[in-house]
Amino acid sequence: MKKTFYWCKLFFKRHLKRPSMIIILALMILIATALRLMSTDITASISVGFYIDEYSDDYEKISGLKDTLQNHEGILEFVFYDTRENLELAVRAGKVSCGYAFSSDFYTRLENEDSRNTIELISPPENSISILSNLIIIASIMENTAGELLIDDSKSLEIFSNVPEEDFEKLFEEYKKFASNGSTFSFDYDALYDDYTGSDQTINIFSYLVTPVKGIVAIFIFITALTGGVTWYRDKQSFTYSNIPIYRRPLLKLLSIFTPTFIATFVGFLSLFVAGVYESIGHELYVIVVYGLICIIFTYILSTIVSENIFLALIPVFILGSVICCPIFFNLANLIPAMKILQNIFVPTYFFIL
Repeated sequence: MKKTFYWCKLFFKRHLKRPSMIIILALMILIATALRLMSTDITASISVGFYIDEYSDDYEKISGLKDTLQNHEGILEFVFYDTRENLELAVRAGKVSCGYAFSSDFYTRLENEDSRNTIELISPPENSISILSNLIIIASIMENTAGELLIDDSKSLEIFSNVPEEDFEKLFEEYKKFASNGSTFSFDYDALYDDYTGSDQTINIFSYLVTPVKGIVAIFIFITALTGGVTWYRDKQSFTYSNIPIYRRPLLKLLSIFTPTFIATFVGFLSLFVAGVYESIGHELYVIVVYGLICIIFTYILSTIVSENIFLALIPVFILGSVICCPIFFNLANLIPAMKILQNIFVPTYFFIL
């Protein structure tokens, strides 16, 4: 046991004396911190345009829809345009992510149960914001037209022909009360990392950097573990352990991989902490420690079953494959389901699974 601690101490000294190791460790913390500082004050506003004909016969019935959208508080900001042409120009110029043009007889067609082609979506082919804005548009339409449609439909039925007008007004008020859910429940949204401010319709850019920062840390730890394997091969080739009994060499091999991985894991956790990329310190510590152990075990087994040349040839494959296949900068599994199987081959994937 004494010798084990002694060897471990020597391995730590050996790695920490390397200028390249110190530079890499320092860069890891500096990059994570710089990303946090540079992105904190950068916000992005997602704007969506819409057009409603203010001179149509139906405008009075749906005027509340315009006010609802303009006063919407959230990540999306809705901007009104007075003509369809101006809306289309705004979409083409990139002033708004997409646009909605309501037909002039929008309410009449809803009343006649003909909702086909009543709203035209103007959007670039690559845009995906409309997936979210569609839901808000539909909810706003329901909020502003469902009550009116209920009253109009009720009045058109012969069974309600003798019902006084004040009863219909009362029905409309009761419907609004029912639709608001004020007497039952409401939803409150709490943004992760405090990067969302609903009143300004802005989101902090750092929200999108959380996963890449964690992914970079995961790849860094994995590379360091592989470096430990390379160190073992080089020491073995130079007969560094020729005087050590054969039965003790597997332990030295383990320590050769463990020590740099331990250092990288510690610095990686410190980088996440300094950058503020964590939900719970205890959870992140658990994840990064278990992930470090996975990297050590993987490298130890791989270096046992393959030769040095094959091991060195596999390193760039693992690094490139991790960057492309693992869900770090983008998740290909969302587009290609079969990619999930390939992701499991690369160790950094398990950092996100834990």
